[in-house]
Amino acid sequence: MASARNIYLEAPFGRNGFSSRLSELRPPALFVWGSHDRLVPHAFSRHVRKWLPGAERVTIDSCGHVPQVERPEPTNALLSRFFAEADGRHPAIGSIGLAVPGAEAA
Repeated sequence: MASARNIYLEAPFGRNGFSSRLSELRPPALFVWGSHDRLVPHAFSRHVRKWLPGAERVTIDSCGHVPQVERPEPTNALLSRFFAEADGRHPAIGSIGLAVPGAEAA
């Protein structure tokens, strides 16, 4: 949890950057981007893929930096599915209302 918390407190790159510490996170991990996020753009997913290859990475269309506010229904569905799978429950997973072009499966 400390690695995830520090993402907003530290620079991503450089000698003290958090990017390389992503590998300290223990799966399962889910990273969600908005397609129009200017603060942490989807391009950052390449670093997640490098440092935490087992993480699920999803981009929500027509969304900026705050998907839980801007697109609450698909975000909640995505999180519900993720937590259910993380808890070992595997509900029937159908469409959850997300358009995720370019989303990368782990």
